[in-house]
Amino acid sequence: MSVRKAKAAETRATLLEAAKRLFADCGYLNTKFTDITEEAGRAMGSFYEYFASKDDLLQALLRGMEDRADELVDTTVHPREHDLTDRAQLRQHPACAWMVFREHAPVVTALFQSTTAANPARAQPGAAW
Repeated sequence: MSVRKAKAAETRATLLEAAKRLFADCGYLNTKFTDITEEAGRAMGSFYEYFASKDDLLQALLRGMEDRADELVDTTVHPREHDLTDRAQLRQHPACAWMVFREHAPVVTALFQSTTAANPARAQPGAAW
C-alpha cells in the first residue's frame, strides 16, 4: 500500500472513530460534521472526501459492525463446518450479535436516533434502513 493510500485510510478511520465518540457523548442528531472533523483533528474538507453525508458515515460504521460480526462468526461459531443443527453453534449466533452490539453501542444508538428522526417517506419499503 502506498504512503498516500495509507494516509487516506488513516484519515478515514480517524473520522469514523471521532464520530463514534461524539455519537456516544452528544448523540447522532446533535453531532455536526464540524464536530467530527474537529474531534478527529482534520480539515472540514476531509469529511467530504470520504463521506457524502452524515448518513453515509453512519452506513460506513454499520459496515464495520457487519465486518466485526462476520469475523466473530468465522472465528468463534464456525471454525469448523457450518451446522445449525449443532445447538452450541446455534447459540453462538445471538451471543456474537450481542457482543457486536455492545462493542458498537454508539453506532446502534445513532442508527436508532437517525431512524426515528428521519422523514417518514424514507421508511418506505426498499429504503436504506
